[in-house]
Amino acid sequence: MVIADVEKTFRTYSNSTGNTSLVQNDYIHPSPHGRTEHTESALSARRPHRNTRQYQQLHIPIHIPLSEPPYNQRFPEPAPHLRLCHNNHNYSSTRVINEINIQSYASPDGAYDFNERLAQSREDNTKGYVSGRLKKDKITEFGELTANFTAEDWEGFQKLVSQSNIQDKDLILSVLSMYKDPEEREREIRNISTVFEQLAEEILPQLRYSRITASIDVIGKSDSEINKCFDNDPSKLSIEELLYAATLTDDNARRMSIYETATRQYPNDYRGWNDLGLTQYVARDYDKAKASFERAAQLAPAGAEPKLNLGLVEMVNGNYRAANQYFGNAAGAESLGDALGVYYLKQGDNASAVRAFGDSKSNNAALAQILTKDYTKAKSTLAGVNKPDATTYYLMAVLGARTNNEQMLTSNLRQAIKLDSSMAQRAANDLEFDAFNISGLTK
Repeated sequence: MVIADVEKTFRTYSNSTGNTSLVQNDYIHPSPHGRTEHTESALSARRPHRNTRQYQQLHIPIHIPLSEPPYNQRFPEPAPHLRLCHNNHNYSSTRVINEINIQSYASPDGAYDFNERLAQSREDNTKGYVSGRLKKDKITEFGELTANFTAEDWEGFQKLVSQSNIQDKDLILSVLSMYKDPEEREREIRNISTVFEQLAEEILPQLRYSRITASIDVIGKSDSEINKCFDNDPSKLSIEELLYAATLTDDNARRMSIYETATRQYPNDYRGWNDLGLTQYVARDYDKAKASFERAAQLAPAGAEPKLNLGLVEMVNGNYRAANQYFGNAAGAESLGDALGVYYLKQGDNASAVRAFGDSKSNNAALAQILTKDYTKAKSTLAGVNKPDATTYYLMAVLGARTNNEQMLTSNLRQAIKLDSSMAQRAANDLEFDAFNISGLTK
């Protein structure tokens, strides 16, 4: 996730020949659950969810007594576990069963047709059992009850054999890799007479079962409840709820307070530290931001966002070598390309900046395209900026000047000044507009 802390970006001539220098924006990246509303963002922020989805499974082995026909399959008594699972999630207004799935299996010994009928019967029996339990427990509101079966669970067989201590297990696994036809597999495995009896006792019974999976939506507190709880007793909020609370305000000071609370209550969760650093960065307190990002990086050594953010802080401080090292260790960060684009722009490597930005729709990406004189692409990029600000319109005015489109220049410069009055003075001193009369806009 990329967040732009917008420091207005402008072009000025360094000499009369038209060479340019640029003061660039700096990007900062929140954790995967962070969010902010700053005006230039290469990617729309992804809000943390106050609602979560959980999965609970019940594994039911099927006992088939030798004295009974195979289809008279006897279930063990899983009712207490099943009832507990359902009661926990259906009788609470904060938990809703989204889906119940049944997957039934047969072991891969015997004729395939027989196993197929056996697995299907197992599916039907399990579905009837679950439906009966739901009715008995008066559970009527849930999403969908689905059921499937696997006639011969060779995948499960291979997994159990590979994890076992069975003699000649490597030979069994080689048979599985050599033969794909189920009947050939079984025949060859039966030929390994020294181990088949052990397979029949230890492995095959584990493959005769049904698995019930309940998908449960856990409904979180409302926005107002979360805000009220933070104001009165934040200790009642989970880390997810605190991170979500920070998305409910555009006040950076309140966000900072929320993230400070998150780091106190959940000091080992890197996201709180990373997002606290975000608010400190926005407040221009780069030393504290760096300390917070360093703490986040310690807690999540494999996390890309803290490393990327440390690189951005170093870039703000002019330490480009250190910034480059951090970026090199931030592989996988969602918007590493945007940060590298800014890095290359600051280094004067505009072509590399364009490649790094790719299809990013941001002011900085458009700047790189303007510098490489790809005005058509720059116009398209600026038109795609998610939340255009004064900088967006100013750059569009620059495009108007460069393409000799006076109407485009004046309309966009007027809007830029409307959003940020300081743009008037900048425009008056910008040689981009030297060939046009903009005095009526900049007074």
